[in-house]
Amino acid sequence: MPTTLELIQKRAKIIGDMREAAKKAEAARAKGESAGDYDKEFDKAETEERELSTQIAQQQRLDSLAKEEAEKHLEDHDNRSKAPG
Repeated sequence: MPTTLELIQKRAKIIGDMREAAKKAEAARAKGESAGDYDKEFDKAETEERELSTQIAQQQRLDSLAKEEAEKHLEDHDNRSKAPG
């Protein structure tokens, strides 16, 4: 499973692809040409970006939960070692 950072980096590249497709579509329209292919590229990249955003949010939530569990475990461990024996 990719790390959160890897997913974020992949999403950043896809966002760059979206910008490039939008720029090319705008240039084509300015010339009076069809921008359909660029619009399709943008739509495909947008779908990928949304999927990655969902995966990133899920992974960040799991990371947060794991951190909370680790902190609780350490706190419980500290409390047990301080308990009178």
